[in-house]
Amino acid sequence: MNLVLPQRATSPRSFVLLAPPEAPNHGGFQKVVRDNALFRRLQSSMQRMRGRIYLEDGAITRSDLAADGRHVLPSDEQSWHLLTVDGLGSVVGCTRFLRHQHRDLSFDGLRVRGAAIASSPSWGTKLRMMIEDEISKARSAGFAYVEVGGWAIDKATRCTSDCVRGVLATFAWSRLLGGALGICTATERHHSAMILQKLGGRSFEFDGEPMPSYYD
Repeated sequence: MNLVLPQRATSPRSFVLLAPPEAPNHGGFQKVVRDNALFRRLQSSMQRMRGRIYLEDGAITRSDLAADGRHVLPSDEQSWHLLTVDGLGSVVGCTRFLRHQHRDLSFDGLRVRGAAIASSPSWGTKLRMMIEDEISKARSAGFAYVEVGGWAIDKATRCTSDCVRGVLATFAWSRLLGGALGICTATERHHSAMILQKLGGRSFEFDGEPMPSYYD
């Protein structure tokens, strides 16, 4: 299912939401398209662009890519994806939004459990405690707990307002889905973490001590 969000008429690019299979339409969208072929084409374009960007940045190796250059993750099939699509229909930006809402969710059910800091002798247990507390808060508020990641932007689209609009659109669509509380792992490369903090994101803290940056 593709949910098309309106974009400024002067922009050559548009936002498209790829919804996971069987996801309900929560309303609030001007155009909903159910087209499996289009879904797969956009998903493949997203995975190929993400793979190219991550490989150029040194975040992955060529062995992490499929034969056709796609960066494929099992969580892609369970996640929402916000795509920035140019006038030719190519994906030039993407963000992954993995939504968890089952009542028995725990730290062990999250992708972040595989992050390098989760196995740190000094911070692994602290991270688990902080996230378990966040999950409890989300459950009490009736929110889903989400993991946001997979952020990749084509070089031609960087340093444009599309970057900020993409982050703000993520907040807006989480509201349409009923509200959410969650975690985003962001790199300092290309100032991703700084952008999120300026838009209201906050770093995890344990007893007033900020969680440190780490290499993953």
